[in-house]
Amino acid sequence: MCISAPLPHGRLAHRPRRSALRAAVLAAAMLAATPLLAQAPSPRDAIIAAAQAGAAADLGKPVKLVVDSVKTVGEWAFVLSHMQSPDGGRLDYRGTRYAEAAANGGKSYSHAVLLRLRPGGWDVVEQAVGPTDVAWTDWAARYNAPPAVFASP
Repeated sequence: MCISAPLPHGRLAHRPRRSALRAAVLAAAMLAATPLLAQAPSPRDAIIAAAQAGAAADLGKPVKLVVDSVKTVGEWAFVLSHMQSPDGGRLDYRGTRYAEAAANGGKSYSHAVLLRLRPGGWDVVEQAVGPTDVAWTDWAARYNAPPAVFASP
């Protein structure tokens, strides 16, 4: 709705009502904030970020995880992935504590991690970096995690 006021030459000027102006400003502010809201990490992204940080800390060097599956049950998450160098190439174990094992064929490029949601975010409970077998078979019993979190999707 508009309020009309006369101008010097007989023309009318239209000014929006304050409530309409407030609504327009609010709508503009919401639209401006939408990209920021869209950029907030999803729970899955937070889980993957924690898994990647855990793998990098264990290796002592940056690593990129290519996620094969993420399963969550309540406050628990289990991630299966394979590791690459940050540029997407083959991970080089040289310079890590696994260098000798990898040189002798004792390491894969797989990564498995069990995480638990805490007040500050997702914490790594246990992980297997480069396992050559199924390293997580006893994790449910050992950490009192729900067996369903390890079930295949």
